[in-house]
Amino acid sequence: MFLLLLPALLLGKTVTYTFNEEVSGETLPVTWTYEKTKEGIVLQGKERNSKTIIDCYSDLTFHKVTINDKLFYYREGNMLFATTPKGKRSYKLGKTPWIQQFWFGLIPFVQSTDERIEFYVVNPRNLDLVRLKAIKRNVVKLTLDGKTYDALRIKITLPGFKGAFWKAYIFFDMQTSDFLKYVGNSGPGTPTETITFVKRKE
Repeated sequence: MFLLLLPALLLGKTVTYTFNEEVSGETLPVTWTYEKTKEGIVLQGKERNSKTIIDCYSDLTFHKVTINDKLFYYREGNMLFATTPKGKRSYKLGKTPWIQQFWFGLIPFVQSTDERIEFYVVNPRNLDLVRLKAIKRNVVKLTLDGKTYDALRIKITLPGFKGAFWKAYIFFDMQTSDFLKYVGNSGPGTPTETITFVKRKE
């Protein structure tokens, strides 16, 4: 069980989050908005030339993800479907969560008493279904732009022996459950990506 803290809004109200994304010495702004609707929660993200819309239920469980109006994922019960200009794919998830975007999708886990969780994500490059696991490590002091947070550090990796080949770390504010920082890459041989929280505007 968990208590969803992020953020308590009236219908139609929006919170805007700003982040910095650093890859190979280049820094780019990233913005996400969080809006409460009658149907649940709508998340909208803009980074580089990409726009993502995520339709969630009120507990932040993902229902549908749309990327650039071309790539669509949606879940119905135990099935996940992907639609692209090149065709369609379907996946059996069972009861395993589908978390296509970590920053918001992991908040229920952050607020729960669970120490670890396994979940699915679809690789948008080849539409392969990937099983990942997230493990709560410890609470650390994290300083961003002169402000220090008590941050929960979570390790994300692949289950089993594959975990030796890829891992990432993600940090959440213990007080607000806001996403604060991500450090990882897309796989062996790819550059490290660092994403950090800048501000939240209500």
